[in-house]
Amino acid sequence: MKAILNIVLIIFATIAFAEDVTLEWDPNTEPYLSGYKIHWGSTSGNYSSSVDVGNVTTAVIPNIEAGTFFVATSYANDINTYLPDCMADPSMIEAYPDEAARNTKCTEDFGSGLESSYSNEVVYEGSGVIVMLVPTELTVFKPGKRIVDSIEILYEFKSSGSTILDNSVGDLPINLVIESGVVDRISGGGIQVVDSASIASTDTGQQLIDRLTSSQITIEVWVKPLFTTQFGPARIVTFSKDHLERNFTLGQENDQYVVRLRTSQTNLQGFPDIVTPVGSLTDNLTHVVFTYEQGSVKIYIDGTEMVSESRTGDFSNWDGSMHIGLANEFVSDRTWTGAIHLVAIYSKALTSSEVMSNYQAGF
Repeated sequence: MKAILNIVLIIFATIAFAEDVTLEWDPNTEPYLSGYKIHWGSTSGNYSSSVDVGNVTTAVIPNIEAGTFFVATSYANDINTYLPDCMADPSMIEAYPDEAARNTKCTEDFGSGLESSYSNEVVYEGSGVIVMLVPTELTVFKPGKRIVDSIEILYEFKSSGSTILDNSVGDLPINLVIESGVVDRISGGGIQVVDSASIASTDTGQQLIDRLTSSQITIEVWVKPLFTTQFGPARIVTFSKDHLERNFTLGQENDQYVVRLRTSQTNLQGFPDIVTPVGSLTDNLTHVVFTYEQGSVKIYIDGTEMVSESRTGDFSNWDGSMHIGLANEFVSDRTWTGAIHLVAIYSKALTSSEVMSNYQAGF
């Protein structure tokens, strides 16, 4: 369910040593809206402070210095105002014609509340400068719908032949080619990697780097590992040169998922590893999501947050000459076998509600 949060965020201040910044925005129109949160920080994409301002269209944030970055989110936390809208939604009626079943589903989907993704960012320049944020469509959604905002790569594996199409809506798709190995197509969408394979993008990933301007990323996969004893880490999806240099890798180390992410604060391999708990990887069909925004990394398994760590750095040291690959490293020494049903890359860090929405939507 979409709602336009026209955070016109008119930001102004009187000249003073400790400036009080006033923010204004146009209201949302969804009937179940509960309010808004303002988030800010000293670096782009890293919002270390936030405040719940309630259901208003103006807020004063005290003691703000020039160069501070602002974003906003809208949220809903009252299920009594949400339920009537959800119960009357045509897609919900079609999926759950029984009213009691629909009520149960709406209640489960709402959970403890909904929160939109970030608006686009605005920087306060100080000295009374007025800045207007471009109106941004934010989504206060019913979970169960796939998030399409800021999706940069989408492999759904529904085509035939040796080419794996990028089904995102961008002008420059990053398609993959199955160059070698035993890779079977799965009816309905997916590939089964039977043995050592080479699946790589035909072009370099520079255009993906060009889209990750906020140094945020989400890596999402639906996978079914063939064994829980694959290691290396065995590559599931990688944006790399070889086993020593990468922009990112999501892989398997026995019964754990492993992510290596290069930032300006890591080495070229993206160490240290970000690892899920022992036993968290099984040979069942699994939804895995990794998110990064400056200050925070998270890994979710089947909608549940499994890892939350503090990390810093941006993507200014990423290498645009590298390629994107599946199920192996580019020197063919980190083989992964199993089924892959979906791979998606976003240029933002999905919220926990958005991760749950994608998990409930399936592939």
